[in-house]
Order: sequence, then C-alpha cells, then structure tokens
Amino acid sequence: MSNIDCNLLREILEYQPDTGLFFWKKGIQGMKKDSKAGHLSEDGYVDIRIKNRLYPAHRIAWVIMTGSWPDNFVDHINRIRSDNRFVNLREATKAENAQNTNLPSNNTSGYKGVVWHKPNKNWCAQININKKHIHLGSFKNLQDAINARIEAEKKFFTHSPLH
Repeated sequence: MSNIDCNLLREILEYQPDTGLFFWKKGIQGMKKDSKAGHLSEDGYVDIRIKNRLYPAHRIAWVIMTGSWPDNFVDHINRIRSDNRFVNLREATKAENAQNTNLPSNNTSGYKGVVWHKPNKNWCAQININKKHIHLGSFKNLQDAINARIEAEKKFFTHSPLH
C-alpha cells in the first residue's frame, strides 16, 4: 500500500486523539466539511477512503500524531478494533500484535493459554514464543495453571495482554 504524505492527511482530516474520531476539514470526495470520516468495516476496524483507497484509521491516527508511518503494526491495546484513541494505540511487532488477541471461542478456562485436558482431567498451561510451543505444566487447580501462564507472560512478553 502506498502511503499518503503526513502533511496531506493533516490538511484534509481532523483527528481527535481523545475520542479517536476523524472529521473532514474540507469538503472532498463528496463528503461535507466537518462530517465524520471513516466507516466501520466487517472486521471491526474503522477505514477511511482517501483518493479511492481505503486506509485503516488507526494507522492514520499514528501518522497524524507522530509525523511518520509506522514501521510495524499499530495495535489496539484494549483489543477493541474501532477504538482509535491515541492512548489505546501502540506500535508493535508482528509477535507483539499476535500476543494481544482475544480468547478463542472454544476457551473453557477464561484465560488465554490455559486449557482443560480431558484425558488427564487437569488444566494445562502453555505459551507460544517465536513459533515454538512451550508446555508450562499440568495442574489440578485452575488458578495454579493461570499463575503459571502469567509468570510466563511476564518472562517472555514485552507487553502483557489484558485478560
């Protein structure tokens, strides 16, 4: 994706870092001046169409606030894809971005990396680091498995995800 110049973005868009909302500064592309910019996509992100191309609003927010396009991902810290407040955004590597994901729909423990192992009738704690699966232990008590996962996150993750 070719990137639009930061000065052009600042010229055509007003970004409100406290709300994460964008507004058109000029009446362009059939949009009225001061009208809200962007729309919610099917995957939950806000996209803004500029010069017939869609740009993720969180990346535009980053550019407007920092003056340059991010080298990596722009991650939503609270995992809400439409929350583009600047305090909720951080630049992250692919691995850091992947760490900050929601629980899988089939999770029974309520905690990422902790699963019930039916054959052994115990809780297993696990973590993936650099594409390597690490077994942290098997536990009769759910809280012990969660604690093992938390300790591993502190050891391996630079930004421990919210749970």
